Amino acid sequence: NECVYSESYTIDPLPAISVVGQAVNDVSCFGAADGSVQYIVTGTSNFEYSVNGSPAVPGTSPIVLTGLAAGVYTIVVTDIDTNCEATASVTVEEPSTALAIALDVTPISCVDSGSVVITATGGWGGYSFTLTLPDTTVLPPQTNGTFTNLTQAGTYTATVEDVNGCIVSDTFDL
Repeated sequence: NECVYSESYTIDPLPAISVVGQAVNDVSCFGAADGSVQYIVTGTSNFEYSVNGSPAVPGTSPIVLTGLAAGVYTIVVTDIDTNCEATASVTVEEPSTALAIALDVTPISCVDSGSVVITATGGWGGYSFTLTLPDTTVLPPQTNGTFTNLTQAGTYTATVEDVNGCIVSDTFDL
């Protein structure tokens, strides 16, 4: 009784799941929590995800996270049907130091008008300088922090804005 039965089966692989992340916006200013990232999930539409070990929640692609401080955001996406996982990490950057302003003021004298040299440090760089005069006239933005021929007596407001929109101001009197 040499009865033999054989049958072949093909087991299809599980569909591949993947996730790709990208920074949408770094934080605007040192210490701010206004960064954002986006993750795009492919290979499944029935998934849940967890960010930095938080409890898993159901999701749809793209996943956009906002209000983020600087740091690394790691997402783990799990296909609910297959239990397969994919992971991606995105870093939200911030400047190494806070945007700061320093003023070197030359007062108005009997023979000379006043001036101010505004110096900016920190932030994202790419500084733009503006000066608001005592009569509230705002001088146009410039990339140089030197303002001369200041003739109005009163309080001036010096403002610096970096390339990411972080703004710092200080006042001085002439």
